[in-house]
Amino acid sequence: SVADIEANGSAVLTSASSLASANLTGSVPSSAMPAGSVLQVVQYTTDGGATYAANDYVEMLNGAITPSSVSNKILIMYQVGTGESGRQPMSARLRRDTTVVGSNTATGGTSRMGNMASAANGAFSLQHQMQVMVGHILDSPSTTSAITYRLDVSPRNDDGTKTWRLGQVWSEQSSGYSMPVKTTLTLMEIAG
Repeated sequence: SVADIEANGSAVLTSASSLASANLTGSVPSSAMPAGSVLQVVQYTTDGGATYAANDYVEMLNGAITPSSVSNKILIMYQVGTGESGRQPMSARLRRDTTVVGSNTATGGTSRMGNMASAANGAFSLQHQMQVMVGHILDSPSTTSAITYRLDVSPRNDDGTKTWRLGQVWSEQSSGYSMPVKTTLTLMEIAG
């Protein structure tokens, strides 16, 4: 037979009863969660619309998270859309504070070595195209201090300054095309 379980001198579970949901209170500390559990999720978004002109990475969005243990990891997921003034490939990368994370380490040529690169081909009018880049990176920051992750975008770097619009096709305002893409940065703390 099963013995009665008591709390504060009153039976909360007996062999002949069930546990009432009103008797379930409190929370499970993150340190008691098994490895791989999602401990917290934060998301940052912007509707975009701003115009940029650059020949290097420019920060589009950032967001902060504070890990609860040095052994935990951060899963970073992002989406960013760019509408260019001409046919040009774009690159997206992530930084943890000032350190680039998850990027290709190859260098040279005309490439930007980010987490994701887009192609600039297609039959549709150049200024009516949207390049959408998405990425997922699992980072091991080894800290319990607040971290700021930064989402950067860059055009190719070999032929001068390029212009683009964040989250909109280049011709959206002048031609009436409306295809906005929300830029998102989602940060998930994963138990280590």
